[in-house]
Amino acid sequence: MRKIIPTISRTFLSYSVNHHQLYMRQSSPLPLLWIILSLSILLLLPQTVLAYDHNTENDEGQIIIDIHNGDLSQLSGHRDYYTVLIFTSSNPAHDCKPCEQVIPMAEQVATTYLAKYITSELLSMRFYNIDLNDISNAGIFRELKMDNIPHVWLVPPSSRTIGAVSGVYEDGTIEHVFDSPHLKYSLKKASLERQVVEFARFLSEILMIDLHVDDAVAKKSGSGTQSSLSTFAKTFIITFTIVVLIKKKGPSFISNTSRKTVVCYFAITIILLCVGGSQFSIQRQSPLITKDEATGGLVFISGGSMHYQYGIEVFIVGLNYASLAASVIGLIKLGSYQVTESSKIRDETSRTWLIILVSLVIYYLYSCLTSILLKKDPGYPYPFTKLF
Repeated sequence: MRKIIPTISRTFLSYSVNHHQLYMRQSSPLPLLWIILSLSILLLLPQTVLAYDHNTENDEGQIIIDIHNGDLSQLSGHRDYYTVLIFTSSNPAHDCKPCEQVIPMAEQVATTYLAKYITSELLSMRFYNIDLNDISNAGIFRELKMDNIPHVWLVPPSSRTIGAVSGVYEDGTIEHVFDSPHLKYSLKKASLERQVVEFARFLSEILMIDLHVDDAVAKKSGSGTQSSLSTFAKTFIITFTIVVLIKKKGPSFISNTSRKTVVCYFAITIILLCVGGSQFSIQRQSPLITKDEATGGLVFISGGSMHYQYGIEVFIVGLNYASLAASVIGLIKLGSYQVTESSKIRDETSRTWLIILVSLVIYYLYSCLTSILLKKDPGYPYPFTKLF
């Protein structure tokens, strides 16, 4: 009896191990692919869907903040955000027909902007309405010498080179929004829908963001979230189907690739996308590339600011880092390479020239990275050769 029990235990254990190994060899790769695709889509998908759950209004439930009693204290001091100022009148006695469209237009664009960028710490914008219907605001119009309405201004954030972070100048005066330069949006004589399109386009071009007017209209009708979820579902299903077909019906070097290798390549890809700034481009809804209006040529690298990039730069920087890493690994391998009669490199002279060649490639790739930094910040102190 004592001998039978250990024998049965060993037999059962052996069967369990063999069965598990057989199951692992025969199990479908679909669960792993499902997990990989789920994580990748959640990582790379624009965060518009999540943004609708955030509070996009002020304490009084307003998207556009009204100025009352001529009180401009909210517009004084240092500002780290863009300001949209709306000068209008809701007083029927003023008979301002264009004014009737300004607030609905701004509300639709503001709603779309908040839904897309409320989670972004790099781009912030507030909307204020100065209504002449409040007679106490008349002094503001007189101060600005406004003889007609409506007007829509876009005021950039405070300049740190002029005022302190606290918003107080050297002479003790407080920084004011009207002290800053501003851009005027010219209202069009058109329908409300066209006004929304044009105002969204104006903000998109100035701030280099992407405001889809379709989202604004859909948001008003309550179908914005449904549209985003539908886009997510379609993207997921199409991507998953393509990967499964490639895995099942694709070339042998793909279908026979081990799971470990797939996971490694997937992890490296995600790291390169993150290093290249994919989340920054997604949150800012950066355009892929732009066109230089002066020359007509395509612009792949944004210049003048360290706080912005185009979508194509994610892939440029990621590819550069991948090439740089591969070159460094190759240089290390060449350094320890043993030249023998059966080796691919037959003599030390060839190995030396390969080392020199790979070193020059590394220098060139690093110069590409520093050239990108120089294009954004000409004062970058550690450049190599400026390539563009």
